[in-house]
Amino acid sequence: MTAAGALRKYIIPLLAAAIAISVYMRSGGEVAKAAAVLGFTPEGGQVVRSEDTHGGCHGDGHRFIVMDFGAEDGRALAAQLEASETWKPLPFDRTLTALAYGLREGPRQTGPFVTGRGGSALLPAIEKGYYFFNDRHAEANSGSGADLLSRASMNFTLAIFDAAANRLYYYELDT
Repeated sequence: MTAAGALRKYIIPLLAAAIAISVYMRSGGEVAKAAAVLGFTPEGGQVVRSEDTHGGCHGDGHRFIVMDFGAEDGRALAAQLEASETWKPLPFDRTLTALAYGLREGPRQTGPFVTGRGGSALLPAIEKGYYFFNDRHAEANSGSGADLLSRASMNFTLAIFDAAANRLYYYELDT
């Protein structure tokens, strides 16, 4: 058999194996990234959406991961978040509302900043659940993000668990 024949014979199985390994590593990597920041591994979650626009100049971009949980795993996760010191019950304060959904004050609109590639808001309205917020800005003097909206750049992580839908939303922004 010639080298070209051997290449044709094995190329499809090799490509299929490479794609399968890539998909496997990517989904495990997403959960591991979220777990490292959040302080726990969300058991029973299935990644249903993922996008990462980091790269290019200075690593700016966003990472957005959505994980679905079954009813039992969702209840277990909600109990874990309720007992956590770093997760807070919804609703958001003014600043986080502006980040996640936008805030209109008179004629002025602030945000939303949790947006996709086209600038559309990524998060649905969530009434019952918990959130995690980490202001990663190098000069942040508190984790509250109180001065976040007045900065020229933003570096934060926001995660929200929707207890009604058993869904975890994880978002990082680096500008």
